[in-house]
Amino acid sequence: MSMRLICVLLAASSLAMFAQGDAAIFNRAPAEIEDALRARVSTFYQSHVDGKFRQASQVVAEDSQDTFFAADKPRYKSFKITHINYEENFTRAKVLVEVPWELLTPLGVINTVPRPISSLWRLENGEWFWYVIPYDPCKGIEVGSFGTMHKETCVDGKVVEKPQTSSPGGIPNPSDWMTPGTIQKMIRLSEERILISSHKPTSMAVRIESKFPGEATLQLDPVNMPGLSAKLAAAKIASGESVALQVAYDPPSPQRNPDQEIRVRVNPTGQVLKLTVAFDAPPAKLFNEPIQRKAPPPPDATVPGVQGPGQTRTVTPVKSPKSNKK
Repeated sequence: MSMRLICVLLAASSLAMFAQGDAAIFNRAPAEIEDALRARVSTFYQSHVDGKFRQASQVVAEDSQDTFFAADKPRYKSFKITHINYEENFTRAKVLVEVPWELLTPLGVINTVPRPISSLWRLENGEWFWYVIPYDPCKGIEVGSFGTMHKETCVDGKVVEKPQTSSPGGIPNPSDWMTPGTIQKMIRLSEERILISSHKPTSMAVRIESKFPGEATLQLDPVNMPGLSAKLAAAKIASGESVALQVAYDPPSPQRNPDQEIRVRVNPTGQVLKLTVAFDAPPAKLFNEPIQRKAPPPPDATVPGVQGPGQTRTVTPVKSPKSNKK
């Protein structure tokens, strides 16, 4: 089962709960049943707060374990049980909780927006377990008075594939968005690394390209390296367009420079585009490093075995050894 179908399956359960009507308000279970269910639900969602998903799997039904581990598991800051609807003589329940969420809007990111999340629970051997209903694309998902959702066209029990749709210019439809990571990939740099000269003035440009369906703003972080500068051609970027990021370097002196990182912040996607600027090695002759050479001897210095200007070489005769004759 794909991640998208898992998300649809869990979200559709929420719609079904809201469609129950006012009768669900009076659907109260005995105190011991509700306390036991709330304890198991709290274990499940507290594990998502703590990031201990193995612990959450302990309250997942055996036939739903694969679906649970394949699904996305976001970390929540907190949770609150807001509604429980019981069915089948208090052996099954639909539980609605609220978690804080970050909402992406054209105006920016709104934090701690209450988001309802629904889950299904059933009683097995005296204990409550989280479970999911297997998804059949040919039958769709029943959501009460809302009817059937995500029912595919099938022939002989097999789904007829539809051609992929997109907006003009290859821009994905908003309905195809899945995660914040997918949205952030819609705005990117044409290159993530450039190489410039470390010993002579250099200027290069890269493009910031957008397939984000809407206008985004660009903000350049300060560049702290002497001689290095960056400039955006525009502070806003529209869908299907590109904005140039100009990088220039005027070296104050030839030197070996470490890599630098230029950052551009994008709103409302909340991403940070990072461009690595690398420098080539300057020629050694530009460093004006003194060459260590041995100083020549002064003209009147006497060098053993060498006759210099104005210097007379003295040869000492070698005496032959005396013979010891008696």
